[in-house]
Amino acid sequence: SSGVIHNPPRTSPPIIGVTGAIGSGKSTVTKLFSEWGATTISADEIGHRVLAHSRIVRHQLISAFGDVILASGTIDRAVLARKALASTSRVLTLNRIVHPALIQGINRAISKAAREPSTRAVVVDAALLVEWGIGRIHWDCLVGVSAPYHARIQRLRDRGLTLPQIRQFSNAQMPWQKKRLYCDFIVKNDASRATLRRRARLCWDKMLSSK
Repeated sequence: SSGVIHNPPRTSPPIIGVTGAIGSGKSTVTKLFSEWGATTISADEIGHRVLAHSRIVRHQLISAFGDVILASGTIDRAVLARKALASTSRVLTLNRIVHPALIQGINRAISKAAREPSTRAVVVDAALLVEWGIGRIHWDCLVGVSAPYHARIQRLRDRGLTLPQIRQFSNAQMPWQKKRLYCDFIVKNDASRATLRRRARLCWDKMLSSK
């Protein structure tokens, strides 16, 4: 024997996607996974960073939506949202400009988290994982969060969105009935917080035990 101790190779942590229709409660389920040990990545947070720091994205957005979206040289997200939510085609224009940099940012965050020895699982919270296409972002497991239509609408209205704006957002996403077919697990968000917590825990335990 050479006296060299070979450590077994570290298996990479599972990468778990969390998706669902707008207003379904994806972020709530992601927060629960975080509580149970996941390293979480939010597409919304990375999207905010892209808007704040990418000069190319800023130029493209100004040329598409006009310089009314600028406030003191930076993009005013509220004005941009209002302009983009005027029609489904404008939502799609916004997505076409922002998403390549957003996907790149998510992939960088996944790689960084997966390299950390303490990472137990990486969870990516993104509404459009399926729409971006299998292979643009790798996941080992996809969780879909579903909620009744009326509950989703109420949640979004509480966030200040109007019904026409909610419709434009929804039209730019794959219908849930189709998207759910890509999911390995469905967590239903149609009862109390305690019930959601129990269902999410069951899903979490299954995903980690199958690893």
